[in-house]
Amino acid sequence: MAVLKQTVNTWCTNTYECQDFNGLVCLNIGGKKACECPNKRYWNGFQCVNKLSNGESCSLDAECDHKVGLACYGECRCDGSRYWSGTSCELKKNHGDECSQTFQCKNNLGLFCLSGDCECMPLMFWSGTICELFDRSCKV
Repeated sequence: MAVLKQTVNTWCTNTYECQDFNGLVCLNIGGKKACECPNKRYWNGFQCVNKLSNGESCSLDAECDHKVGLACYGECRCDGSRYWSGTSCELKKNHGDECSQTFQCKNNLGLFCLSGDCECMPLMFWSGTICELFDRSCKV
């Protein structure tokens, strides 16, 4: 007698109950088991497929590998407060933090990677919260 295999998001007790030909496995979700795609894969409506990596074209967040911090912005990438380290999304660095590339620094604060640290550009100073231009007028 043939057993009807369960589709995505349906309850199960063992993987053999799931549509394993579509890549589904029985996973523990919040104390209950359900037929789901394994780690690094997502359900595209028909089967489990590999999640996309940094820089790959996407149309849904579910397509991107969120476990490393990626979201879909037309392509899988980090949000504006983070940068891609090569393996995951890392928080952008503050004034005085070590860096090797400018994209690692908080550009919304005017920071650039200069001599290995996130600093303000020449003719600018760190006000404690943001890079600001030096006041060119002399005050007596």
